[in-house]
Amino acid sequence: LTQLSCQSSSSELINRERFRRYFQLLSDESNQANSLYAIIKEFNWRYVAFIVQDENLFTVTVDRLKALLDDIGVNHTQRSFRTDIGVSDLGQNPFETDPEARIYILAMYETFARDLLCEANRLGLRYPRYLLLTFAWYSPRWWEGEALGNCTIADRWSILPYTIGPWQYEFISNFSLAVDTGIDGFQYNRAYSKNLEVWPFANQTIERPYDAVCYDAMWTLAYALNKTLQDLANNDTL
Repeated sequence: LTQLSCQSSSSELINRERFRRYFQLLSDESNQANSLYAIIKEFNWRYVAFIVQDENLFTVTVDRLKALLDDIGVNHTQRSFRTDIGVSDLGQNPFETDPEARIYILAMYETFARDLLCEANRLGLRYPRYLLLTFAWYSPRWWEGEALGNCTIADRWSILPYTIGPWQYEFISNFSLAVDTGIDGFQYNRAYSKNLEVWPFANQTIERPYDAVCYDAMWTLAYALNKTLQDLANNDTL
């Protein structure tokens, strides 16, 4: 059985030796390291601090990014916390990494990122002296969920406007390019938006950034099945 995923980005499932019939259209999540690296290099930052959740999704990404930073001489430090304990595992000051640290990369799920927004507010770690970077694939309005203590949404907003969340994927920029289906990116978006106006999608506000990739996935699968059927039809031994 061949499986084709348009939303999975696991860095483990890309192993062709272990998963020979499983394919992902998105690059693996460790590709987040490239977008973070590009920002650090663009602004010529020379020192960054990582706060990392002990999940493979984040540790692999951070290890990849640290290797890239080592190549250009960017210094870095790291603190980690256990998922079952949360950011309290980091003590009274989760950002206590090094006196030189002003730029923090939060490699964690959004639940813990919310907690650290609250901690940054409590400690007065605000722009322009301090800057936070998160992952951009968090859910819409992710900062509004439950968080530590009596931290309000307004408290989080004192930090959030100066937080950067780069995408890990490079989506096509030439929307005027027509593909095999005969439509270009603009035509796809118009048709997609029109479909969202009717049930069961009407009045939904959830963003679906990967739907275009899923559209491509279905065509990829259709091409593969068509080629397979042709090969089978031309094989007299089957």
